[in-house]
Amino acid sequence: MEEIQFDRWQLACDPQATRAAYALTEIDTSIDSDWDSGRNWAKARDQGLVYPEEVIALFAQLGIDYQREAELYRLARLDSGLHEYGGWFHFVGSIRSGRDALIPVSPTAWHYDLKQISTTFALGFTARVDLVKPSFKGHPLVQLEFDAKIPWLLGEPEPG
Repeated sequence: MEEIQFDRWQLACDPQATRAAYALTEIDTSIDSDWDSGRNWAKARDQGLVYPEEVIALFAQLGIDYQREAELYRLARLDSGLHEYGGWFHFVGSIRSGRDALIPVSPTAWHYDLKQISTTFALGFTARVDLVKPSFKGHPLVQLEFDAKIPWLLGEPEPG
């Protein structure tokens, strides 16, 4: 395991095991093709409009393949005209120190405490993991949660 400090989190990670798990994980083509909001996300991601350089560098350190989100969802069209999305990735490792990014407010609801990286991107780390792909099972995992705001790039009408 390698040790990485990112903002308030001290992380242990195994980038080689993470890369190996991603290599065995199929790309979710529904994000890129079956869903207008997902196609918009994929287009923005491919144009470099989603992840700041600092985050791309962090993904490389952790072994995360930024084209293979474990989950992606569109939240809303904001007054600014941007569209807010959320989602997460997994990596092999653990949180050594730093407050978990998911703070429970009830047995079934959480508040996100993410680090704002830019005006359009925030992320955080949690030990609570969901939607784990088979190639990651059996490993200690951390979930990297994110919130991103991106423009609508498709020719189709924007969702409200």
